[in-house]
Amino acid sequence: MLPEQEERNIEKERRENEKKEMERRDKERREKERREKERREKERREKERRERDRRERGIGERKIKNKKKMKMMKASEEEILVQFGAMTNQLQICNWLVLHPSVLHLANKMLDASTKQPSTNLPLTTSTSSPSDKVKSISYFGCYILTN
Repeated sequence: MLPEQEERNIEKERRENEKKEMERRDKERREKERREKERREKERREKERRERDRRERGIGERKIKNKKKMKMMKASEEEILVQFGAMTNQLQICNWLVLHPSVLHLANKMLDASTKQPSTNLPLTTSTSSPSDKVKSISYFGCYILTN
């Protein structure tokens, strides 16, 4: 072959090799971009799923709290004794209890007994309040009364 022809063939082969190399790099770059896009999409879906789960748990917890609160409110409405039926608020009830310290003392004893574990309950005995008792309270009504 002629040297010019040989030189053209070498140049042509070099260009073909460069073209193949560029195509290979482009293919690798596209594959890398595709994998990165899939990874980001997977992360986005996972984040959305976690957020949805968190919201659902929050809603469930709020429903449970609201049910407990409503149950407590209903129970507290039902727990007002007949003697206190005419009294419309806790202050009136507390004032009545101040006038009747023996009832307050007995109510506290009953409350203490009802909040203890059944195995620790002692036999109930009658008890009277003594003048030495400085503070009397009944936690349900949230009043703490200082007495003489």
